[in-house]
Amino acid sequence: MATRKPILKRVFLFAKIVLSASLLFFLVTQLDTEIIRDLILTADPVWFVLVFALYFAQILAATKRWSHVIESLRHHISFGTAFRLTMVGQFFNQCLPSNIGGDAMRMYYLRNAGIDTPVAISSVLLDRIMGLVVLIVLATVSLPFLANHIGQSIAFVGVATLVGLCWGGVLILLFFDNPLTQRFRGHKVLGFLFGLSKSAREIVLHPGIASRIFLSSLVIHLCSVGIAWAIDKSLAGETSFGLYLIAMVPTLLVVSIPVSIAGWGVREQALVIILGGMGVTSAHAFSVSILFGAVLIVGSIPGVIFWLRSGRRTAQD
Repeated sequence: MATRKPILKRVFLFAKIVLSASLLFFLVTQLDTEIIRDLILTADPVWFVLVFALYFAQILAATKRWSHVIESLRHHISFGTAFRLTMVGQFFNQCLPSNIGGDAMRMYYLRNAGIDTPVAISSVLLDRIMGLVVLIVLATVSLPFLANHIGQSIAFVGVATLVGLCWGGVLILLFFDNPLTQRFRGHKVLGFLFGLSKSAREIVLHPGIASRIFLSSLVIHLCSVGIAWAIDKSLAGETSFGLYLIAMVPTLLVVSIPVSIAGWGVREQALVIILGGMGVTSAHAFSVSILFGAVLIVGSIPGVIFWLRSGRRTAQD
């Protein structure tokens, strides 16, 4: 079992690389690469001032949300520490496609900051879960508008099914800790899930904490929409912010499934399909998505500075 785990990690990583590469290769072979190149090379750099301002605001909101989650677990770290670890996590998520993900690095360094291991793990998982819950809410609201643009296509059915499955997962998590499952509390893994379920329910049922986490998550997702919209404007696009809101919310939800490398390939395919239903050319949608991914990479680079200053100690595969 000890040797099987690293092998499975490598297989899963390889599968993600293959999926991302395959989707990107398929799109590139279907599109006019000269148009894409010309679009990207003629992008108006002025708009990228707004793009990176939104990215920075997104990181601040992400830091604040994680801080609120840690506080809900009755622990505290400084905003500066949370910001530093958030940036390290961003760097590992975007720039280093390996078995050491950004979330694992946040857990590792949070533990080094004096937080107990179970709390460190729970804080990162709950941070992800709460952000996903808000994204699911937004995706649910956007479904009727999405249907108006892409119709009852396979893409819409897929998004609607994903939203339904996500709601099912959320409900299972919130009510996992119940009298019917109490007899399994002694199991190590299930015992952790009981605690995670209880903590998630406490967050949701606490108006003050829930509202702050909801607001932070909303800012994070709206910043993602704003980044895509501003990139569209830099490419002389005419699609409104509202349409990008409808397009990006389900795209972000699909990308949240960890089956690709930092969302590459999956994001491009989703945006080409959804924006295509709104009248945006495939080359333009692909260019927006490629630049969106590039912004995430460039924006995460400062995280390497914080990582190096932390002693470059990393978790083992």
